[in-house]
Amino acid sequence: MKRTNVIMLLILVPATVILMMMLMMSDDDMNLPPGMRGTTLPAGAILLPEKPVPNTMPSMDALTTPSTMPSTMPAMPSSMTPVEAAPTTQSLDRPPTFFRFQYLADPKQPVRDWQQIDEITWVETYHGNKKTRYELVGPSDDPKDPGVILTRLPDHGMEVYVPLMSNPDRRLGWRYPEGKKPKDAPANDMPWYTLGTIEEER
Repeated sequence: MKRTNVIMLLILVPATVILMMMLMMSDDDMNLPPGMRGTTLPAGAILLPEKPVPNTMPSMDALTTPSTMPSTMPAMPSSMTPVEAAPTTQSLDRPPTFFRFQYLADPKQPVRDWQQIDEITWVETYHGNKKTRYELVGPSDDPKDPGVILTRLPDHGMEVYVPLMSNPDRRLGWRYPEGKKPKDAPANDMPWYTLGTIEEER
């Protein structure tokens, strides 16, 4: 027998056997899982489908669903409410930058307006348009009566006391500079003559 025919028989015989076994299997055997084929089932037995492998991947809907986190944060408890910043106010430990008083020694036109124009200079306006300049000398020499002392320009012949905004006594004072008091000056037991009382200020 030729070698080719022997090879053909070796291929055809197993294939024929497998085909015959498949023809002998019933339809129920074909539906059984591989490990149960050829097994006789009891009468009335119901063949359940194999349990599917659960899909652990999230669905596309789950991936596109908006987050359940609230869009706004809950209200802060009242005990944790931030304290509002106190409104800022200008210090009262300073002289007024503007003030007005009545100079009673000039009853016809007694109004006097004083305006601070820079850090050391004030201007007094009276009689409509007359102006006199005053320059800062320093703080008051009486710690119980806080204020500043100004000197009249250009002669320095008069000093004026202006109380600080924090001083409840709103009286203005004046005096002669040391060494410039005339002999006929009116007597005064107080360190300052009364010039007037501040009526308007800021």
